[in-house]
Amino acid sequence: MKVRLYTLTSGLINLVLSVLAFFLVLRILFLFFSVNQATPIVTWVLTVSNFLITPFRGMVPNLNMTIGTLDVVALITLIVYLAIGYFLISLLEYPIEHERVEEDHQALAHYHHSR
Repeated sequence: MKVRLYTLTSGLINLVLSVLAFFLVLRILFLFFSVNQATPIVTWVLTVSNFLITPFRGMVPNLNMTIGTLDVVALITLIVYLAIGYFLISLLEYPIEHERVEEDHQALAHYHHSR
């Protein structure tokens, strides 16, 4: 039962991380390659990703390059969200892994006693 709950929860966290990463990576690419921001899909992606980067806005300036803008804040946001997500997954995994180790120790002890 614990393994099934872990699988569901970690799957949900991975899904959320994938969606966040999708929007942030598209934002980074759209701004870097100076795509037309009047295009509906680009406007939509930038609007959604603006919400995602709000907690980190203003930390560092973006880098303007000849080809476009490197959105440093979006990169930081992506790294932070991924780190938080994978940290949560590792927290969920710890009790299950600990339980497996305990079962292995018990099985090994039982094997040595039965000899």
